[in-house]
Amino acid sequence: MTQPGARGFTFVQKEEVDVSAQTGKGVKVAVIDSGIDNTHPEIGGWVKGGAVIERWGEYLIVGDYDAKDMFGHGTAVASIIKNVAPDAEVYSVRVLGSNLSSKSEIIIHGLKWALDQDFQILNCSFGTTSLSFLQHYKDVVDTAYCRNVVMVAACNNHDFNVPELPSAFPPVVSVDFLRGELADPLRFFLRPGHLIEFIARGDNLRLPWLEHKHITTKGSSFAAPHMTGIICRLMEKYPGLRPFEVKTLLYHMAEALPERSPQAKPSASLF
Repeated sequence: MTQPGARGFTFVQKEEVDVSAQTGKGVKVAVIDSGIDNTHPEIGGWVKGGAVIERWGEYLIVGDYDAKDMFGHGTAVASIIKNVAPDAEVYSVRVLGSNLSSKSEIIIHGLKWALDQDFQILNCSFGTTSLSFLQHYKDVVDTAYCRNVVMVAACNNHDFNVPELPSAFPPVVSVDFLRGELADPLRFFLRPGHLIEFIARGDNLRLPWLEHKHITTKGSSFAAPHMTGIICRLMEKYPGLRPFEVKTLLYHMAEALPERSPQAKPSASLF
């Protein structure tokens, strides 16, 4: 039974954590990425809005969402979220360019803008190994945690032990992809004792891309939005969940990673 706890916490029995009936209705998600092509047939105009973060001379400016994707990556990520949580409200925050790269100052600016909106989840299917902006990323992660915004981030595709920002911060729901087929998008696994804790579907996926085309690809970039969609369902079922409560429920829901899992083998990266 779900019971109210001290100081507003919600206690949920493990056997109650079933989100198969939820659709993510009413949950607002920002896709921090290369943009989302709102004209792609698989997107069908359902992107609610968002922003474009760009450098203009010495300044970083926030422009209006223009329904464009500079690479195809953000469109693919958004389509996964919608597939897992069809009634979630998806927004685009474009911080990555046409070669799927960016500057941390642009990404940080986009994250800060997103934190000032009413988004409940930020999907970050990117990462950097540079520590130059470590404190800036930490400030964003801390702010998200204090404002009850859940951050979901992809890890390094070559080796999950390589620390990347923002996935290396403990408050973040950090996600790797399962090497091999995984038909059920609601199944995911737990890797105890590592900063990259969760492993989700992300291999051999056919996804929408640029020019209304599709691509078959893989990577942690596409495992992260599977987790985002699952969290959308959780937040619909239990409104008001805080980031640490979300992670606790995910621990209960996750399956044990098989001992002979190919997860230890490095995989080619999209980045």
